[in-house]
Amino acid sequence: MNLNNYVKIKSHVEWKQVDKEIIIFDTKNTSFYKPNETGALIWWSLVKGNNLLAALKSVQNSCEADSAELQKDVIDFLNELVAKDLVQPIAKKPSSVKEQINLS
Repeated sequence: MNLNNYVKIKSHVEWKQVDKEIIIFDTKNTSFYKPNETGALIWWSLVKGNNLLAALKSVQNSCEADSAELQKDVIDFLNELVAKDLVQPIAKKPSSVKEQINLS
């Protein structure tokens, strides 16, 4: 995993923003995941088609924390999403939002 990675949201995943929170639904196993505030910032940046580096910069602009710690948080969050089978890291930017979310 590196900061140049983008993500594709798996086809069995739906998400919704409620107020300032993000709720991620896994329709394959009927579970949901609610990231903390930092995770929500990362998610929002990634679903806009940004790579992890841009997501990191977004978080850095919103938080006053050590840069190395934030980088670890971004990578840990993505690893958690991958482990939960919610996203897949990819090397290049999806050409469209539709491509980003149409992954089996």
